[in-house]
Amino acid sequence: MSALAASSRPVRELAQELSQSRRSAADLVAASLRRIEETQPTINAFVEVDLNAPDSAAAADRALAGKAASGLLTGIPYAVKDIIAVAGTRMRAGSDAYDEASADDAEAVRRLRAAGAVILGRTRLHEIAFGASGLNGSDGGARNPRDLARVPGGSSSGSAAAIAAGICNVALGTDTGGSCRIPAACCGVVGYKPSYGLLPLGGVMPLAPTLDHLGVLASGVDDAWIATAIMLGREPSPLARRFPRRAGVLVESRVEEDEIVSDALDAALARLSREGCEVVKVELPWSGDVPRLAARIMFREAYRVHADRLTSRGKSFGADVRSRLDEGSRITDDDYQRALAERERLAGKVSELFAHVDVLISPTVPIVPPLITEAASRGALLPRNTRLFNVIGAPAISLPLPGFPLPVGLQVAGRAGTDDDLFAFAQAIEALLA
Repeated sequence: MSALAASSRPVRELAQELSQSRRSAADLVAASLRRIEETQPTINAFVEVDLNAPDSAAAADRALAGKAASGLLTGIPYAVKDIIAVAGTRMRAGSDAYDEASADDAEAVRRLRAAGAVILGRTRLHEIAFGASGLNGSDGGARNPRDLARVPGGSSSGSAAAIAAGICNVALGTDTGGSCRIPAACCGVVGYKPSYGLLPLGGVMPLAPTLDHLGVLASGVDDAWIATAIMLGREPSPLARRFPRRAGVLVESRVEEDEIVSDALDAALARLSREGCEVVKVELPWSGDVPRLAARIMFREAYRVHADRLTSRGKSFGADVRSRLDEGSRITDDDYQRALAERERLAGKVSELFAHVDVLISPTVPIVPPLITEAASRGALLPRNTRLFNVIGAPAISLPLPGFPLPVGLQVAGRAGTDDDLFAFAQAIEALLA
């Protein structure tokens, strides 16, 4: 399948058209629903479409006409990963082991709904958000709009696919080891993981609470910023773009790169250098500890979260997820506590790096999206560069690098708690590389 563009108009332009009555929310949402219908047989991004979406759009139009609403997301459609509660629907988490009624909206959904955004429906994911490929034997999983033969990335596969297929500008996901950034890189869209605890996780099914983050998939950095600011209760005014003065390239992240990824990153770094950014190599000799550390925390906590369901409905889990949960059951409390202590030391070491650089840069994923037939052999490489920032709770954004035959993502990360700065840097880099 040929590449499919994300929504061709950014949120700010759409919001201006809506506020000036040059376009209606009803028409905008209807176009998104038509696009879902067109793409569902091939891309399969949605678990379920929200039947109330047209009524919500009509309500947004009434609010806009009466000047009762002027927010940037009023009438703007978005999608929600199916481990995030939406009132009146059933959460299945991409698993035959779950089918839970949601009485209330998750806090993030509540905030977006209050801002007038219109839910299109719930998107597919890697089962219980515990996998990086996005493949799912339970419900067929979402497919990659850029190439149906390749994995979409996970676990927020359906949310990334919905953006890449031009269905909407914004979708909610989660990120425990790269689950927003990996599918963003695989599908050629923007994926944002905030600083730990910044965005609300109330009403989100946990996987590993120490590493879990709510995240945003979007067609552009500003669209992701608007949704984030509104969920934080802030005014989503345009950020002043800031170009990083010094960028650290994580040397270890460039091991085992595919040629396309290597060429794309080298070209991006050359553009940054020409713009006056000093690009320096940063070595993390202890980076080999990150996969082991992340796995001990993630697998142990995931087992604790799902232990009761594993006991009562273990055969309902897919083989890959069941194997990881079983592995988590064998991690001792002593090993788990040691991993938590190492995590604190690692966070301190990475924080020291930001005394010398504005951002840390790496390929989001060191390989192009693997063919589905290669997922078992190459899938372990997908989260290699993303897990560090879950472990230390620092913000990171994946930006698509245009001009290459397959999707490649550039990961830009900042110091924990400096998300506004990271967005400003990411917008400047995005504009430079467009």
